[in-house]
Amino acid sequence: MPGRASRHAAQAPGRTRQRPPAGSLKGARAGLVLAAVLLVAAGALVGATQALPPVRTPAAPAAAAPYAARWVCPTLPRLAGTVTVTNVGAAPARLRAAASVAQATVRRTGMPAAQGGGQTPRGGATTGTLAPGGTRKLDLKPSAGAGFVQVEAFGAPIAVAAGGQPPCAPGPGDRWWLPGLTSSNTTRADVVLANPDSVDATIAITPHLTEGSIHPVGLQNIFVRAGTAVVKTIDVPDVQTLPFTAEVVATSGRVVAGALVTSKAGKQTRQTLVPGQPSMRSSWAFTGGLTPTVNDVEVLIANPNQGALAVVADATTDQGTFKAPGFDLPIPDGAIAQIRVPLNPGKTGAFSLRVRSKDGAKFVAALRFNVAGGRAGGYIETGGSVDDARWLLPQPPASRKLVFANLSDEPITAQLSRLAGAGAGGGGPAGSITVAPGKVGLRAVPADAQSLLVVASGPGLVAAPLGGGQVVPGSQVGGLLVEGPVLPGPAAAP
Repeated sequence: MPGRASRHAAQAPGRTRQRPPAGSLKGARAGLVLAAVLLVAAGALVGATQALPPVRTPAAPAAAAPYAARWVCPTLPRLAGTVTVTNVGAAPARLRAAASVAQATVRRTGMPAAQGGGQTPRGGATTGTLAPGGTRKLDLKPSAGAGFVQVEAFGAPIAVAAGGQPPCAPGPGDRWWLPGLTSSNTTRADVVLANPDSVDATIAITPHLTEGSIHPVGLQNIFVRAGTAVVKTIDVPDVQTLPFTAEVVATSGRVVAGALVTSKAGKQTRQTLVPGQPSMRSSWAFTGGLTPTVNDVEVLIANPNQGALAVVADATTDQGTFKAPGFDLPIPDGAIAQIRVPLNPGKTGAFSLRVRSKDGAKFVAALRFNVAGGRAGGYIETGGSVDDARWLLPQPPASRKLVFANLSDEPITAQLSRLAGAGAGGGGPAGSITVAPGKVGLRAVPADAQSLLVVASGPGLVAAPLGGGQVVPGSQVGGLLVEGPVLPGPAAAP
């Protein structure tokens, strides 16, 4: 190599060879060889640099991992309904929606045809792009068996809500609680178990009664094949005529659960849809409103602990805050309590309720509104925490009103916004409401708003539709980021 490099150096243009003095010939040769090697190496480096592409500045790291979400909506047989999908992000969302049974069609709502709206054959899958703020509806036709609708999104967060069927969930889980169930000669409780995964699931249902929990043989080892759904009617003798909460545990696999309570009184049939509760908390916050047809409220509590549970409840109306009566007795381990809360409706009918354990133990709670007259026997609110500061209403409530309760120590302002592309008026502001600490308030939903985003100035506010309806908290959709980087939500996990 040194000899070869010397020859290349000697032939370089503009250079002449000089003979060194005799006394330093040996050292000069060595120096010449070294210099030639360095020169050729430098030339080679220049040539290589010219041959390679120019050095690029390292790209900035991505703000977040690519967003992927999956929502699952369990469906009961013989019921019609709708599933509403809303893009709550700042970027387009690529969607894929499919029904496990031949019951779903897709109709375009507030979207140009280029965004993928239109009809899809029943039971098939539809794909397309949903613009920021865009809404898509799936009509659910009554079917002979149980099923589910699965909606997958890529690129932006979405919120999915169901009407006429149990609420949708951001992915399956291994434990659910179904409060407010009962079974008798005139009332039946049907539990739907939807398995959207590619592996089979085995389910155990444990009823929790006022005296504790039971484990009937007929409710153990319920098999739900992958990609299917089943309905289990809770008709075991141990729960006849008794109120209970069903604990659904997937001993293998994962499912999404919901329920329907059907009561018959003479020729009248009344139905109550029961949402699945996937979590336990040491403190629960509820808000709502009393109306001429909704004048009775019950707190449904289940104690999953091995010891007795002691709770305390504070209620707030526009008349003030007071300690709710009826919560003095401890709830035995594994047992439930159904406590009616007497409320003075005041001028607006709005109220809030905070239920918490005295020792920090976690439990399950829900609020049941009993409706006078009509086919609806009532509705159940699952409540939540005071940590959420954003909510989405995929579809407005029938009352066109929202109830807000401020459980913090500072005033909170909630900004209402129509999502872009949702409704005749398009996106844009839809008003605001400021709620003082420890107070409740009502805010009307604009007549042209079809999907509404609510953003609070800080945590501590609780929002709910007056008269019932699904509101999706921001914690279920990765924080409901409507601008800036999109963060993966809980449904992105495999």
